[in-house]
Amino acid sequence: MRANHGKDIFANEIVKDIIKRALPDPVSKRLNLKAGSESNYQNIINSLMKQIEETLQYNRVQSGIRWIDTHDSRMPDGSKPDGILVLDAGHTGQDWKWTGVVFELKSDAVGSGDIALRGQLSSYLVSMLQAQPRRHLIGVSISKGGEMYLYVCLPSKICYHRIGALPCYDDRYSEQAISAVRFLLLLYLEVAKDPGFITTRRLGIFSGFSLQDVVNAHPVTDADIASAVINIQGYSCFSGCHSQLVGPQSWLYRDVGNQIVKFHWCSPKSSEILIHQKALELQIPHIPEILHSVIISHPYDSLNGELLVLDDAGTTIEDVLLNRRVPDYAVVDIFAGYFHTILAASSVCDGEVILHRDISAGNLLVRDSMPFVIDWGLGLYAHAKSRVVSTTPLVGTAPFMGVRVLCSMERRSCIDDIESLLLVLS
Repeated sequence: MRANHGKDIFANEIVKDIIKRALPDPVSKRLNLKAGSESNYQNIINSLMKQIEETLQYNRVQSGIRWIDTHDSRMPDGSKPDGILVLDAGHTGQDWKWTGVVFELKSDAVGSGDIALRGQLSSYLVSMLQAQPRRHLIGVSISKGGEMYLYVCLPSKICYHRIGALPCYDDRYSEQAISAVRFLLLLYLEVAKDPGFITTRRLGIFSGFSLQDVVNAHPVTDADIASAVINIQGYSCFSGCHSQLVGPQSWLYRDVGNQIVKFHWCSPKSSEILIHQKALELQIPHIPEILHSVIISHPYDSLNGELLVLDDAGTTIEDVLLNRRVPDYAVVDIFAGYFHTILAASSVCDGEVILHRDISAGNLLVRDSMPFVIDWGLGLYAHAKSRVVSTTPLVGTAPFMGVRVLCSMERRSCIDDIESLLLVLS
C-alpha cells in the first residue's frame, strides 16, 4: 500500500509498507548474511533507502536528495564512509561538497559510544566542512543492535541522540524500527531545504539555517506532517569538529568578479567584521571595502560564524615578488603603502589604536600596483594614548612573528606589525 499524496507520507501504514518491501519475507534469509554483521546492516540500509526513494517518487514528493552506497568506493580524499545522502544539484559524482548527510556503519561488536566510531564520523564531518563552509553538519551512525544515532555538528560541539534501531527480520515493525525509518524519511525531506551551507561558491546563495531546529526538536514546520517530528530534546554533546577549523584555518577564495569571499568561526569577542569596519570608519588607507558581511550566531553555541565579501584586492605580494609582476621601483611604493597602513592604524586621534597582529605574505595584496591589507581577524582595537597595549602573548603566523611575539611578551605596539612586514620583505 502506498499513499496518494505527500502529507501522510509519515503515516504508520506507509512506513510499515516501506519496511515490508525493503525486507520481504521470502528473501529474508538470503539477505541476512549474518545477524549483527556490518554487511547485514549495509544491506538493510541500502534496501530501505531504495524503497524510500521509490515511495517518494510514487507519491510525487520532491526531496532533492539521493542515497549513494559508498562502502566499496572512495571519496576524492580517499576516505570511505558507508553511505552518503547527496544533494541533487545537477551533478552525478560523489564528493564532500554536495554531501548532505554522512553514514557510518559498524557491526554488533561496536557500541554507539565507541571512540573510534565517533572519531571516524567526526573526520568525515571535517571533510565536509573543508569542502564547503557550513553552519551545521549531519551524520548518522548505526552500530550494535542496529541502533541509529543522529549527530548534529555545531561550531563548538557535536550533539547526538538515539533515534531508534534498524528493522530486523524477526521484529520488522517495532516502535524503534518505525522511528528509524520515519527519521530517514525526514532527512530526505528536510536536508535538501537547508544543508547548512554558508555560501555556495558557484551560485552565491546564502542559507537561512532552518535545520538548526533539529537540535531543539522541531525540524519539520509543515503542519501537515507535524506527526513526523522526532523529539530529541535532552541530547548529549562532545567537542565539535569545527574547533579544528577556527581562526587561521578559514575559507578564502575568489568569487565572481574576483571579489574575496571569506568565512571563519570565531569568538564573539574577536570579530574580524567589527575590526575591519572600524578600520574603514577611521579611514585607515589601503583596506578593501566590505561589499557584504554577516555574523551568524546560534543560541546553543559559543562561536559565531562570520562571512565577508570584500572588493577585489588583487593577488598576494608573494605572487607579485616571485613572478616579478611589477618593476622593482614599484615594490618600494607598495611596501611604503603597507607601512602607511600599519602606522595610520596605530596613531588614530583620541588614543584609538588598531593592531593587525597577523601581517604575513598571504594577507598583503596588490592590485594594479596598489597595496591592500586584509584579514583583520586577529586585529585588536583599543584605547591607549601610549600606543602600547596588552594582548595575548602568541598571536600571528609563525614564519612572520617578530621577536617580542615569539618571546611571548604581552605588551605590543605597531613595532611588532612592522617587524612582521620586514620579515615578509626579506
